[in-house]
Amino acid sequence: VWKNSNGMAVVAFASPEVLPQLQELSESNSHLVLLNHQFFLDEFSYDETKNFLSSCEIVYFLQSLAMKGPGLLPVKGYMVRQYPDNFKVARRTDDGAKTVIAEYDERPARKDLDEL
Repeated sequence: VWKNSNGMAVVAFASPEVLPQLQELSESNSHLVLLNHQFFLDEFSYDETKNFLSSCEIVYFLQSLAMKGPGLLPVKGYMVRQYPDNFKVARRTDDGAKTVIAEYDERPARKDLDEL
C-alpha cells in the first residue's frame, strides 16, 4: 500500500482476503487505486466483494481476447478502456492493423463479447 498526503492510496495485487482493509482505505482516502486486482467474480463470490467492486470506477482496463472468427479459427483482439472513454473492443486484421468493432458505456459481459 502506498499513500500520499493528498488522500490517495494505491494497492497492487489486492485479493478478497484484504477486502476489509480496502474498504477502510476507500473510506479514509479521497481516491483508492487498485492495480491488477485479483478479484475473480463468479456465482460463488461474496456479495460484499461484488458490492465493493461495483462501487469502483474502472479508469484503465486492457484485456486480450480470442473471439469467434469466420470458420473454426479464433480472431485475436483486445478490450481497452482509458477514462473517460468507453470500453472499446478491437480485432486484429490479417494485415496487422487493428479495427474497433464495438464500444460499450459499461464493461460488457463475456456473452456479449462472444456474440461479436
